[in-house]
Amino acid sequence: MAEQCSAPGCAVEVVYAFQAFNWLVREDILVLECSSSAEPKTVPWAYTIPHRGLCKRLLQDICDTAQPENTSCALLLDEVPQSEACPEHVVELSRWLFRLVGCRRLMRVNLNNFQRRYNFLGTASLRGLPSYPVEILDGKIFLAGKVKPDSKALKQLNITNIAGLGVQEHSSTFRSYVGCQFFPVKSTKQLKLTLTAVLQFMRRSLEEHGRILILGDPADASARNHATACVVAFLMQDHQLDFEEAVKRIPRQLCGVSLDNQFGICWQLQNKSWNFGSILLEVYALSGQHVCALDVEPFVSVRDIKRLVERETGVCHFMQRLLVGEAELDQDHWEVVARDFYASGADTKYQLTLHLVRCEGEVWDGLRDLLETLVQENWRNRPLDTAWCATKLNRCKSELLDQGNQATFVPIPGMFGGIEVAWEMEGQGREVLNVTASSRMDYNFRECYIVSSEGFRKVKTSRT
Repeated sequence: MAEQCSAPGCAVEVVYAFQAFNWLVREDILVLECSSSAEPKTVPWAYTIPHRGLCKRLLQDICDTAQPENTSCALLLDEVPQSEACPEHVVELSRWLFRLVGCRRLMRVNLNNFQRRYNFLGTASLRGLPSYPVEILDGKIFLAGKVKPDSKALKQLNITNIAGLGVQEHSSTFRSYVGCQFFPVKSTKQLKLTLTAVLQFMRRSLEEHGRILILGDPADASARNHATACVVAFLMQDHQLDFEEAVKRIPRQLCGVSLDNQFGICWQLQNKSWNFGSILLEVYALSGQHVCALDVEPFVSVRDIKRLVERETGVCHFMQRLLVGEAELDQDHWEVVARDFYASGADTKYQLTLHLVRCEGEVWDGLRDLLETLVQENWRNRPLDTAWCATKLNRCKSELLDQGNQATFVPIPGMFGGIEVAWEMEGQGREVLNVTASSRMDYNFRECYIVSSEGFRKVKTSRT
């Protein structure tokens, strides 16, 4: 809502009841109630102030007693109707708050509306508040954020439907809800599978006049990211907001979550990827023989595409060159293809022809493949840092080739250990490497691999 007025350094802003509630139950801020009624206060820890005759000494005593942790903003529950003109007592209050505690934002909400919506706060205690989800859309959509809300909070807010993303159904405390449905996050990179299912659930729930909680597993950053993306997508699709406006509806400070764009999540939302089909890749050999056909999403990586080709053809991904015309398909070229795909329209069937060239591999290609695989397995919920892997690989090559060492050690993020890389002896020459993975978390655990120009294979897992 628009600002009503401002004093030097302190803005007065009229907010909706649900916006005031979000701040009230999450931030330790100064809460003031301006009411002429003798009834018990709407919020027990609020401080009553008069409509007229507010003095500095009274407000100073209130601030000294309350001592809120966050003095940058305050909340005023005001029974005076919220007209276009900012009342004199509000202007006076904003000036005193700025001078006394440095308050820069005074949120003003209608007392009667707030009391009608959240009357359960009348018997609440500031230190005993349950974990509430953040109300995003007035009385309709709630987002859990990093904190898992408890059953008391859901009952007070009349939550009727829950979408659990990445939450294990058998361990969830919400499985007793009739309107609870669990959605696995099948891919950290692709929103489409998640959005298609969750948006349908949200629309069906709202048609039944439900109040929906979107819950991502608090322990899973990818699940929380997808949960936030579902709310943004719903605002874009059903309320016709653009991407920037929809993101602003998610109060980052209160939710404790924001959209992580590590896998192009924001790009997928901006382009409304859930409305689009997939890209059909027709792969041919240079001879013209058809090799395979793949349906892929535009936000996968070229490495992922090569993995799919490997699955269909048996040609190891690092022994492939995929050509578009005469140019090799790299990540920059693929992003151009993806942009062209989105520009073609949601109803257009998009097709791309690739030619597969098989190349000779080296033992270092196999080692790079193993290194990237171990990094992805152990450094979860993060995009693969190919530059980091390349640096470690070059160092390993230098120590084994240039410096003549028989073995070297490469640390692996998230493993709490790493891999020891050594030349395979027994007449194999320098075409084969022995790799042993170990971790400080379990000194008895060992994983052994043989690496060659054709890739890597695990030979044993042992405990000593």
